Amino acid sequence: MEREYEFVELDSVASTQDEVRHRLESKPVVVVARTQTAGRGRRGNTWENAERSLALSVGLTLPWSPEELTVLPLTAGVIVAEALDDRCDTFLKWPNDLVDDAGGKLGGILVESERSQPARVIIGIGLNLVWQTPPPDRAAVGGSWDDDSRLELAHRLTVDLIAAIDQPGRWPRSRYVRRCVTIGSDIVWKPDGAGRAIDIAPDGGLIVETDSGEVELRSGAVWSVSGATLPRPRAGSEGDGS
Repeated sequence: MEREYEFVELDSVASTQDEVRHRLESKPVVVVARTQTAGRGRRGNTWENAERSLALSVGLTLPWSPEELTVLPLTAGVIVAEALDDRCDTFLKWPNDLVDDAGGKLGGILVESERSQPARVIIGIGLNLVWQTPPPDRAAVGGSWDDDSRLELAHRLTVDLIAAIDQPGRWPRSRYVRRCVTIGSDIVWKPDGAGRAIDIAPDGGLIVETDSGEVELRSGAVWSVSGATLPRPRAGSEGDGS
């Protein structure tokens, strides 16, 4: 049975994340806005608004440990990418970016949680829908997006995301791996790390092969991950079988 949720549509808001935080109680809360005036990305980076965009935040309480929450950004990435399949080819750049086949950033995922039990979790999704002249390294989904189609996408993402979350201990790892353009890339990370990304760990970490052996990178500990190339995703991997 699908969970009921409160759905709030706004024309403009400072931050959908903050709006959800103010409203979240026992029932899931969803806030969608055309634009954000103070939207933010991972590590507090400012979110740039496209000419037509989707800013969506889903807030809910989960009886999960902090370790279990680490796969939420990746799970959300899979849900968004699959929802866009009929619009454009969408791939995933570890840990939280959605990119097109040229590597342009279509959007991103931001997960914020409070250390409580059950945990209060807010999953933010930002998508560039229409952008005639995007900045370098940015891209848009493209096509025609009226208010009805934008809200239809918001509801679909909400339902699919909550359904995926309600399967504890089973996140769509193999589906993530198939779309992950980071795998196969020669990458560098601060302060002086270098290696080749070879897989995604069961807990969502990035497995990298270095001269001294394999290491697992955690998104919370990595300030910058950049690829020397942007390969097409490999054809699949053993994992959750989904």
